[in-house]
Amino acid sequence: GIAGASDLTIVNDKGNELHEVCSYRERCKPFKVEPCKAGQICLVEDKLGTASCLSSFGKGLRQPCTFANECADGLICAGSGDGGVCRMLCLTPGSNHPFDAGVEEGGPYMGGCPTGEQCRIGFSDLPSWLSACALPDGG
Repeated sequence: GIAGASDLTIVNDKGNELHEVCSYRERCKPFKVEPCKAGQICLVEDKLGTASCLSSFGKGLRQPCTFANECADGLICAGSGDGGVCRMLCLTPGSNHPFDAGVEEGGPYMGGCPTGEQCRIGFSDLPSWLSACALPDGG
């Protein structure tokens, strides 16, 4: 079966924790190392690199987004609030990552960036080996 993860805390109106709740999402690895089913994205959820499959709205590269699961697999909603944009995930150059060396030579959607873009946008709440691609001018 699919392993569960205790990833939701139910609190009362005073903010006191009442229960921990498990979800049973299928695990995956980004850059198509362990892909999800069609119509899903492999979403990295924390600094440890925990990733699981979620349904996706399938928005494409550079489309506006607000929520993590709006972009297609291999993309991430980068930016805050309604100012987010779907950007391609990439493997931070020179990082200590959990993948074999083949990912380091990957092209777009496989750890690399589209032509003309650089792996340059880091995230404070995700692993240091995970970044997003952007044009040299930040666009």
